[in-house]
Amino acid sequence: MKRGTIKRLGAVSIAAAVGVTSFVGYGRLTNETQAADTKTVVFAEGKGTGKDFQASSWTFNGQAKNSGNTYSLIGNENVAKILDNPYSADNEPVIRLIDGVVTKKETDGKTLGYEDSSSFSDYRSGEAFLKEGIKLDSNSEFSMKFTFSMPDACVNIGQTTEEKFAREVGGDGIAFVMTTSSSHDTKAGSGIGYEGLGNSMAVELDSFFNGTYCDMAASGSNNYANWGFDNQLYFHKDWSYTGSDVYNNPNNPYQGTDGRQYVQYRNYKFSERFDHIGITIDGKITDHKAISYINGIDPTETVEENGQKKYKNLAYFEACAGGNMDENTAMINAYANPTATNKEDTTSTCATRFADKNVNDRLFTVWVDYDGTKIYVRYANGNFASAVRPENPQITEPINLSDKFGNQTVYMGFTSAVGSSKANHTIHSFDFINAYAPITGNAEYKVEYYLQDKNDPANYILQTADTLTEEAAPETVVSINDNGYKKEYQEYEFTEVAGSSIGSITVLADGTAALKLYYNYKPAKAKYKTEYYLEQPDGSFLLKDTVTSEEVIAGTEVSSADREYDGYIHVTVDESKERDTVKADGSTVLKVYYKIKSSGDNTTPTPPSGGDNTTPTPPSGGDNTTPTPPSDGDNSNSDVVAGDRHGALWIVIPVAVAGAAGICIFGKRKVRI
Repeated sequence: MKRGTIKRLGAVSIAAAVGVTSFVGYGRLTNETQAADTKTVVFAEGKGTGKDFQASSWTFNGQAKNSGNTYSLIGNENVAKILDNPYSADNEPVIRLIDGVVTKKETDGKTLGYEDSSSFSDYRSGEAFLKEGIKLDSNSEFSMKFTFSMPDACVNIGQTTEEKFAREVGGDGIAFVMTTSSSHDTKAGSGIGYEGLGNSMAVELDSFFNGTYCDMAASGSNNYANWGFDNQLYFHKDWSYTGSDVYNNPNNPYQGTDGRQYVQYRNYKFSERFDHIGITIDGKITDHKAISYINGIDPTETVEENGQKKYKNLAYFEACAGGNMDENTAMINAYANPTATNKEDTTSTCATRFADKNVNDRLFTVWVDYDGTKIYVRYANGNFASAVRPENPQITEPINLSDKFGNQTVYMGFTSAVGSSKANHTIHSFDFINAYAPITGNAEYKVEYYLQDKNDPANYILQTADTLTEEAAPETVVSINDNGYKKEYQEYEFTEVAGSSIGSITVLADGTAALKLYYNYKPAKAKYKTEYYLEQPDGSFLLKDTVTSEEVIAGTEVSSADREYDGYIHVTVDESKERDTVKADGSTVLKVYYKIKSSGDNTTPTPPSGGDNTTPTPPSGGDNTTPTPPSDGDNSNSDVVAGDRHGALWIVIPVAVAGAAGICIFGKRKVRI
């Protein structure tokens, strides 16, 4: 299903339709059903989506690690939160999963990658989860996109005991987590906050290669089992390679029975990194279902030399020849070889390292899609708007999430944790849809047209058939003047309706933005003409006058006005048009004709017999007979309509006289009209 095919309705509308009381913070719900009772939900907030992060959408938490490996909630000052990005000119709101890390500044304003004494330096975790769960369909399909960074990256060398034990800056990392559990604890340290979280799936962005930093000496202070974690590297001081991670003492793999000493991996000056993205299930942080190293370098890759295997991609390994584990010169020389190193980078555009000291604006964007069978993960350097989605995923892995999440409500968000390696882990943007609808870049917006109801002027009716669904990159500004959106409707004129018209929008990643154009009913008006023709001696008619009317509403039926022409009388001919409906295009023409009067046209109509104009004599008293008709010979009781040779019409009307007994009709009169 393409993202562009999803039909969206307002959250309130859908909430009412499905009986849901609240969808706090959700950008959009749609009316497209994926399962019998699953509605498509689109959520998008953060820079590049067109909508800032809203505190009402999220819940924040965090824990600090106390002595004795106990944990307590972090106070408001340093807990995860929404704040303005200090490393952006726009100061846009971002989510800080870890906040309060301060790097030690040198005289030039830069740092050596060390944590300052003013920093909130506890081992701690942070999380930001959506307040509301989102139901997945039976296949658990989803697509999402998010952007993150790891600014203020540093390491606390006091917590590492010595500088030579210090590792890369920016740990431990960030994880996107989906779980059916509505409540959970996040733990500080190597678990990136999600360790042990049951019935979950995590996409971890691991910025600290835990497996290679284990001081396992029996007398050491960090005596814990960590073998095999993050593809644990293991090799002997004499370079011999066993190819196995099975050792007699599982709590201390360095303590073998073959007399060989194991090399302790160190990362001189925090330069060498093996940042990776991994997929884990049920909070099992040591069991990666899939993994991708963002620099393309696998730290476990080996080559064979003189019949023995050795690690190919470890500068530190090169420096340990002859057992000089702590020889700084050897380490420096090893890092000078570009073919064998994984070097520090000071640019924001570096795509092979999540973090480096003095780099606070290096952003990465991640795309995760699950089609019900396989999970696909892509990542690239860049912000939400500028990062280019790779054509091919860096991770493609068959995984069964249907049994875990199918038709269930899941809770999702981000976790993070820091130990001796730290950063202010930050989420810049997040876009999620509970459907397999890969987010490829553009987002939908609507162009809606509303016409005033002719019968109810306060009401405007959405012209559904005319609604346009367009696409543009999120945060693109679009107006009604673009792309010819302002259209014409016959009998309507474009208008601005306060509180309703939307003439300019910023395109939102959740597809909710809409231009709204309103039109008032204004029936077309037009003028019409009346032409007057006079008869000529040869019997033809010649146009005498043309009269143009005032504007009237198109569709109105009109009649010609009478005019008097000396020596002419009105006549109806075949060409006459004295009544018509006014056309909107102004083409309506009425035509009135007059013919020359003859001598007989000027005579006065003959009055009734008796020769005078006095009131006729009423019938004799008690005479109920029909009154005597006029002397024109009309003996009928009905009115008579007649015409003369000039086309004049005559009618016969009753003549009445008032008497004591009321009105008495006693005759008729012939009248010319």
